[in-house]
Amino acid sequence: MCNSRCLLQYQPRASAHRALVRTTVVKQHQQQTRRAAQPCCCSAAGSPTLALHIGETVVAFPLSRQRGQELQSAVKALLQTFAEKQKAERPKRYKSMEYRLTGAPEDQGLKQLEVFCNPNAATNAFTAKVLVSFQSKEGVRVTTEGPLSNFKADVDTYLESL
Repeated sequence: MCNSRCLLQYQPRASAHRALVRTTVVKQHQQQTRRAAQPCCCSAAGSPTLALHIGETVVAFPLSRQRGQELQSAVKALLQTFAEKQKAERPKRYKSMEYRLTGAPEDQGLKQLEVFCNPNAATNAFTAKVLVSFQSKEGVRVTTEGPLSNFKADVDTYLESL
């Protein structure tokens, strides 16, 4: 039977070699579960895996296409806020992005995903940081902060791969 290591992959990105080794281990695990005719939560039918590389942390979990598109639209709205901020002649307060996604039955390992970004704390979208908090159904919780650009790139890559 598959365990929670498939659903939540925490790994410091100190070197490219570690990332390659971790990817190889996950692929080997998926192949073993296919041979044993057991369902693997890494490659759940209908729920491709979204991998978020945020700061020094990598979190991967199954997510449906629809929920991925919701997340992408929230990021696009935040980028629109930064565009408005750049065009503004006078400073003003902008609303923070607070996105909360609660896991559905088809999202096997995801209990809750929260994304927070305050556009008032950064001068532009390139220097903005997002705070991401992930909680698995097994109770594992990871909170990390990283560049908005990395977060957006991961979401876009995930949706392009579908």
